[in-house]
Amino acid sequence: MNNIDSFYNVQGESAYLDVLNFVQEYMAKNTSFDTDKMSKDDVFRYKKHIETCITTNQLRCKGFDTLSQLVERLYNSMTQYDILTEYLKPEVYNTEGIEEIYGRWNCIYILAKNKKKRLKEKFPSVDSCRNILNRISNKFNFNINEGTPTALGEFAPNIRASIVSEPITSEEMGPEFNIRIVHGSKMKRKLLLEGGTIDEYGLRFLELCIENKINICIGGATGSGKTGTMYYLLSHITQDDTYRVGTIEIESREFNLVKYDENGDCINDVFHWVTKANDDERYNVSANDLVEIVLRFKPDVVGVGEMRNREALMTCELAITGHGAITTIHPQDAQDTYSRIVMLCKKSGINYDDQTLYDIAIKAFPIIVYQKQNKRTGDRKIYEIVEGIEYKDRKVIVNPLVQYVVEDTIESTGETIGSIQHANKISQKLRQRFLDNGCSRAKLNGF
Repeated sequence: MNNIDSFYNVQGESAYLDVLNFVQEYMAKNTSFDTDKMSKDDVFRYKKHIETCITTNQLRCKGFDTLSQLVERLYNSMTQYDILTEYLKPEVYNTEGIEEIYGRWNCIYILAKNKKKRLKEKFPSVDSCRNILNRISNKFNFNINEGTPTALGEFAPNIRASIVSEPITSEEMGPEFNIRIVHGSKMKRKLLLEGGTIDEYGLRFLELCIENKINICIGGATGSGKTGTMYYLLSHITQDDTYRVGTIEIESREFNLVKYDENGDCINDVFHWVTKANDDERYNVSANDLVEIVLRFKPDVVGVGEMRNREALMTCELAITGHGAITTIHPQDAQDTYSRIVMLCKKSGINYDDQTLYDIAIKAFPIIVYQKQNKRTGDRKIYEIVEGIEYKDRKVIVNPLVQYVVEDTIESTGETIGSIQHANKISQKLRQRFLDNGCSRAKLNGF
């Protein structure tokens, strides 16, 4: 350890927040960096100024053994995303399989490879956490304050940030945040099968559905893996330009289905759209707007990232025009999915009775997939694949096709013991629909 580093192990250390405030004041008085536009040389000089401030004033800080550690943390606090910086590097979150970073200033969790871990690090204060979260929200042109205390947007490609601040949260706790990293490009067939999400029979059936424009709605709670399943099914039909596929996402972009050959030429026919929120309604582009216009682009299959509002009716109408469609939704179970679709359709203000709306929903999405995540183990499984039959006597009638049946749970680990069961064959009506859409009888054998 050199002489500069040695004074970190002596008495008289200050709290990190005090050191941060001191160095920030020093940098403001003695430097004029544009921290949003720094070259590698600028970064080097910026860190040298921090080091000079520390050594000249003989600052000592609790929790740091070396000068280089403290300089790096201060640099991240003042120009990057403080303790979140390391976890937001692609080489880190891809290697470690980080899916979510969430919490508040003094309590932060990482969800990686289906395991939840609480970080030892924390922000130095509520204010510093708020400043960092504003730095994140500024990436999608949003500023958090009392007038606009919530923010949701695309922080970086495949990274979505959700922030809720005061006065919705308490002043003591400060802002709450959730940063979700979508590893869509890694959702492969092999992972779904080996991870136990679904078996070969069930996955091949869903592949046949997407190939033949038999529309699918995937239900499940946040984190259940429904977006990953949807991504795989769309990627299954975008290996070349046989299908023209469009995706519509709300507020942030998670899908990236465009593929290139070794010469950099695009080999598939894909377009990706995302909504654009604006305080001025004239410039607001909603999911409903995009679903309404997408047919003019003549897609074979449209993927609507999620039905969460009045765009549900437009999505259903799109799905019954002969175009393929796949989407996700948040229901309680497979059968409840149709009730959820109907409820969202009513938000459009349409004056249809329940019978009509249920008939539309079942016709639009004859296949419902319900997926769950085991919160203790992190495992994701498709619990149900059902075929919607009809709405009769105020009840949805479904035909169970594939079911994951839980037989027991190991208390010490939370692991479920169960089996995937192939319940019924598809109805004759659905079988004919497959045939009408170009599927051979040979491919339908077994289903």
